[in-house]
Amino acid sequence: SEEPTEAVINRGQSLFITASSIISAGTTFLVTWLAARSLTVEDNKDFLVFWSLTSLVFATLLGVQQESARLIGSDQLSQQKKATRAPGESTYNLLVVATWVGVTCAIIFAALTPVWLGTVLPAGDWRTVLLITLVTAVYACHVYCIGAMAGTRAWTEYALLISTGGIFCFLCTLLASALGAGLLAFQLSFLATAFLWLVFVVFSPRVRGATRLRLVGRPGVAYRGMMLAVGTAVAIAAMSTGFPIFLE
Repeated sequence: SEEPTEAVINRGQSLFITASSIISAGTTFLVTWLAARSLTVEDNKDFLVFWSLTSLVFATLLGVQQESARLIGSDQLSQQKKATRAPGESTYNLLVVATWVGVTCAIIFAALTPVWLGTVLPAGDWRTVLLITLVTAVYACHVYCIGAMAGTRAWTEYALLISTGGIFCFLCTLLASALGAGLLAFQLSFLATAFLWLVFVVFSPRVRGATRLRLVGRPGVAYRGMMLAVGTAVAIAAMSTGFPIFLE
């Protein structure tokens, strides 16, 4: 007789992930609502364009999350079928690969600066371009951690990584609003979520273990796979979060 197959995810975990997604969407709405109430009309317009451009970059990097989950899940399944890992088998750290993908995307974004300035962003707004460029590589690590939690079936940490980002962003913008801060404070509040994974590395053993995870294979193959996933995510990201950019 066949042995019962272990469920990938149970009902409670599924509901937790659903609730986390709703919280993330809700807090994003609250951030834009708060910006509209706290900033001048011109600054709010610039913030919405900034939010759209940053979200476009972040949504594109979700390809890293999807490919990380696939690679880790596939590697774990392969290792379960083997009694032991073959001696001398080549391995690599997937977080390092994800970081290089983030750096590549940051370079591409910086190279498109002439497109952003004067068309999407105000002419001479080098500060915004620099901020998004620097955060792009960091956010690749954040989405890697989310993908790693899916690949290792650590659903609680997966849901927390999704939901706490929106909550943290809202709290930061709420503080900026209470202090009467301007556009830069709202931009930094939104970008700060890219560094939230570092908090999980400190306090969560599973996330910390994911940063040290080594997979069997060649890093170049994983890099190409992630870049293809990122390229596929561009079209979806452009329509889902980048629409205000086209309007601008």
